[in-house]
Amino acid sequence: VSLPRTAAHLSLGAECERAREGNEDTANKALEERPATLGRRRRARRARRSTMSSQQQSAAATSGSSPNGTTIAMGVAALFTAAGAALAWRISSQRKEATAEAELERLKQSLPAVHDASDTLGLRIEPQRYIDLLAKLIGETSNLQNFPPELIPQEGLVAKHVLDALAPHSAEQGGPLVIEKVEFTPGRPNLIIKYPGTSPSGRTIGLIGSHMDVVPAVAENWERDPFHLTVEGDKLYGRGTTDCLGHVALVTCLMEELA
Repeated sequence: VSLPRTAAHLSLGAECERAREGNEDTANKALEERPATLGRRRRARRARRSTMSSQQQSAAATSGSSPNGTTIAMGVAALFTAAGAALAWRISSQRKEATAEAELERLKQSLPAVHDASDTLGLRIEPQRYIDLLAKLIGETSNLQNFPPELIPQEGLVAKHVLDALAPHSAEQGGPLVIEKVEFTPGRPNLIIKYPGTSPSGRTIGLIGSHMDVVPAVAENWERDPFHLTVEGDKLYGRGTTDCLGHVALVTCLMEELA
């Protein structure tokens, strides 16, 4: 969409707004005149382009060069302009990145020290427990890839591991966790896990967004098996370690520890 036409649409929206405010006669008149206005603008643009083309040809004849030579010169100038713009964009991006890093460092220095969660709530998520659960989830990822219609994820495979981990702490087993499985499409359930609070305010903290499907992975493009959790030092490799099975495992371990 050309810029003039976009501006015309914005103007049209403003005129419609005036109609809603009661100036219906004025707005209706503007709506009737709008097609003619757009037509005049299109004709004016065509006339300008025609004039510019004639001027270029005249300039080429005067200088003794051909129109093709003019076109080539213009093309080279445009190429240098594009290169300059790309360089300016790169420099700007580098400056923004440096500024962002400096701002992040400033925020880190200004924040008070954050104590271990166990100091306040007595919680402790065992790393090995987390890794063991995450390994089970990533082991299912070949069937969790989301790329319809070829690949339809079966989130029920992940839900089963989560339910198995939390079952001993469920209300049905005498625990505090209220667990609900909601399934609109077979094999693709949602899990709602509630830990009832004791605050008289009745406020609720919600942890949302731990989806159970993953982006497709082409194993040939990986240095490690994407469908198997690989642990190397303090680094974890595998499809879904952060997006988003790592979150699923972490929230599951959190709810388990709360219970």
